[in-house]
Amino acid sequence: MSKKYLFVICTALIFSTFFSLYGAKIAKALSGVYIYANNGGYYRQYGPLAYWYTRNGEGYCGHLSSCSPAYMKYTYTAGCIGSTNSAVWDNIDSPQYGTHKIFVPRVNATTRSAPYLITYNGASSYSRSLNQYAYSDAWITTARLFDIRNTWLSDNTCEAGRYQIGFDEIQILY
Repeated sequence: MSKKYLFVICTALIFSTFFSLYGAKIAKALSGVYIYANNGGYYRQYGPLAYWYTRNGEGYCGHLSSCSPAYMKYTYTAGCIGSTNSAVWDNIDSPQYGTHKIFVPRVNATTRSAPYLITYNGASSYSRSLNQYAYSDAWITTARLFDIRNTWLSDNTCEAGRYQIGFDEIQILY
């Protein structure tokens, strides 16, 4: 047996013994495409229920795939008066790089300035304003970030007029 092979085995034994003795956990690396739908256990929405609307048979799960729920949500933009409605999609904690995408449905997404906020790497944040009106049933890549934690979207777009903002699926590709 070579010295290099013995070193690798001994190092692995030392680390596994340390982690099992002291209760430390090693986060598993994820692989594949993870889709976070609206209204799942990892999705929270805020604001008066009277201002939230549902469109059955639309969005990624309702129109293009057989996932659940088979609808998308939307609300109207609040201008610059502060947020009335917002939502957050919490992701599986995975300390590795992932490509973050947003699904923009073909209906009820007319805002020119959807304010997405992505938290990553513990406490860092990345803001992306997206013209939802420019897309129809499309996945839009927003960023490639390390340890993506969650995605926020609010109705505070600072637009004049009565635009709709679509809340649908988030995707992370590891």
